[in-house]
Amino acid sequence: MLRRRNPPLAVRLALVLAAAPCALAQAPDPAAPGPFAPGRVVEDVPVTGGDLLATDLHFPDDGAGGLDPAAGACPVVAFGHGFARSRARHAGFAAHLASRGFVVLVPDFAGADHSRNGDDLSALLDWALAEDERPGSRLFGRIDREALGVGGYSAGGLAAVLCAARDSRVRAAVLLDPVDSGGLGEGEIAAIRAPASYSWSEPSACNAFGSGEQLHAAAPPPKRGLAIEGGTHCDPEDPSDLGCVLICGGESEARRTLYRRHATDWLEHWLRCDESYRSWIDGADVLAEEAAGLLGFSAEGLGPPCAAARPGPVTGLRVARDGDDLLLSWDPLPPEPPVTGYRVREDESFEHAAALLVAEPGEPQVRLTGAAAEAGNRSWRVRAFGPGGEGP
Repeated sequence: MLRRRNPPLAVRLALVLAAAPCALAQAPDPAAPGPFAPGRVVEDVPVTGGDLLATDLHFPDDGAGGLDPAAGACPVVAFGHGFARSRARHAGFAAHLASRGFVVLVPDFAGADHSRNGDDLSALLDWALAEDERPGSRLFGRIDREALGVGGYSAGGLAAVLCAARDSRVRAAVLLDPVDSGGLGEGEIAAIRAPASYSWSEPSACNAFGSGEQLHAAAPPPKRGLAIEGGTHCDPEDPSDLGCVLICGGESEARRTLYRRHATDWLEHWLRCDESYRSWIDGADVLAEEAAGLLGFSAEGLGPPCAAARPGPVTGLRVARDGDDLLLSWDPLPPEPPVTGYRVREDESFEHAAALLVAEPGEPQVRLTGAAAEAGNRSWRVRAFGPGGEGP
């Protein structure tokens, strides 16, 4: 569990409070509902292999089944449920986000293929963007196409990890007591470049004895970790049910509120670029919760939201053979905005399910071991990423 850090908590809290007069206006409690009436409809959304997933679409309702125009362009969040659970277990959290002007997609997964479920979350984002362009759609012209997020609980948290690692469009991720499976999440988590918040309950058989904390430890920054003191694996469900309570040891509305609050502050901050939520993310409010013994807390690599420019497009892509290997190289990018790495996909259409490599900065090239010996026509695309996100 996350515990105290240096400097001592009292000193840290005093420093934050002393700086408060110069800070931006503080946002209201993220656990409080927003100004919009939440609406919900069920959509059959096409996903991997052309299958359809029954998906709850939550949105700020105008009273007639459309999106409230006062909500403006809405961020989109695709959210995954846990193993052998259903979309109904997150209706409360999704409605909470809808009341704050988010569009939220919560599917019933097709099964326990975690890799596929991660790709299906990306397919939900594909669908939302397509609906944004389709005349007659409830979402037509109403999506903030640069504000796409992903989240999940338990095995759905693993699906969200995989989605964020594979899909460069994801701008923020919230993982609620996520549970890995056979090291699948840890194997891909280094590819995540979106700011990610990891929160977890006390170790138990229901959360693979602290899998969320292990995923957080393996994850790259920017990231935040929240250990919910006394939490059970049922607490992130909203609502949970008797089956979870009997197997996983009860539930608490107070702890559920912590999960809801700190998933919401993260999405408000990173998808809406709202700096006022910083007090809840790593400032006075979350430090006060830590002082009260409600949670343990750490953060690494957090900066201002949406402040840095994204790198430009990668140009001059070249392929050369070196024995059984292929050497991909491209033109150097200018030093500003800074580049911290590259994504390379073996698919020029840049589909989210394509294989992914991450090349570190320095020489603008990557070696594909054994690729020249493989049969068939192949193509690649490269994107640069930096503190401001990923380029085109």
